[in-house]
Amino acid sequence: MKVILLISYLIGGIISPIQLNNVMPIAELATVDTTEQSAIMVTKPSQEIITLNMVNGISLYDDVSTVIEILGAPEQISSDPYFVEYEMYEYSNMTISFIDDTIDSVEVWTDASSITLDQVEIPATIESLQLALGDPDYVAEDGLVYQRDEAVLKLFIDQDSKQLQSIAYYHIAST
Repeated sequence: MKVILLISYLIGGIISPIQLNNVMPIAELATVDTTEQSAIMVTKPSQEIITLNMVNGISLYDDVSTVIEILGAPEQISSDPYFVEYEMYEYSNMTISFIDDTIDSVEVWTDASSITLDQVEIPATIESLQLALGDPDYVAEDGLVYQRDEAVLKLFIDQDSKQLQSIAYYHIAST
């Protein structure tokens, strides 16, 4: 299905080569004069470019050895006290949960200054992530949910303070 869609885009001339040297970082986009904004809107990351294939270099289809190869050894490995089949690999700004060598979720903490979605670095703020991802697919009472095929990215937002609590990346089957 994806191959057919890609071929139809190519035949239709919709896809053009992306020139990364012309892409403006999301943080700079907010400071741009509105007279320049129409040209920048074409090159800014958007839901068409960000397909949620990877978060911080990790895919939902990576296994433990691949994660260690990409990120190095975790700072700590722990088990969930309620679900013993879960094993959590803790890194400086995120935790990756595994079930039987398969990634269940990637959780990025709010002390991270940025998050990388499909090789696009974005400040880890609600505003920057909304700008990059567009309108959420769902609005839950505890946050905003973005779905791209089987991948889900959820921004957990504190209801009282309206501050970002964490960012979770998981497979839709995990819900």
